[in-house]
Amino acid sequence: MSSPRGTVARVAEHDLMRPAELAQLTTAVELRDAETVRSIGHHWSGLIALDIFSVADAIDPTEQ
Repeated sequence: MSSPRGTVARVAEHDLMRPAELAQLTTAVELRDAETVRSIGHHWSGLIALDIFSVADAIDPTEQ
């Protein structure tokens, strides 16, 4: 599994998130706030959502 920051970089490559959304995701990862990361993931679908949820799982695997 890639690191949470690496996965956020992969999400950013899709270039579908607004800068504010990407900043919120980045901040949540830096704060290790899996709940916020999952909340952001619920607004997306497909591979982007899976990437975001994998970030949350990497931060807090007990909440899978």
